[in-house]
Amino acid sequence: NLLFHIVFATKGRDAWMDQGLRQAVFSKIAGIIKEAGDIPLIINGMPDHVHILVKMRSDNRLADLVRVVKSCTSRWIHETWPDLSCFQWQTGYG
Repeated sequence: NLLFHIVFATKGRDAWMDQGLRQAVFSKIAGIIKEAGDIPLIINGMPDHVHILVKMRSDNRLADLVRVVKSCTSRWIHETWPDLSCFQWQTGYG
């Protein structure tokens, strides 16, 4: 039973995500996690960071999941909200 609490922030901890964007991003993150074969338990956050509680399969790597979540959501935000073309996630995670 591999449970991970993952936290990562927007670049510079800038408050990019208003309530509407946060909910859309959380939903997108849940879909990405499910597609990877893992189980999103709780996804929440603030305008400048995200918390994820995920149950992972033993054959999946945490670093790979975080990389995919961050890259896919960043690309999706840029495509969906062109006015957020400067949006970026901060390097790393905790």
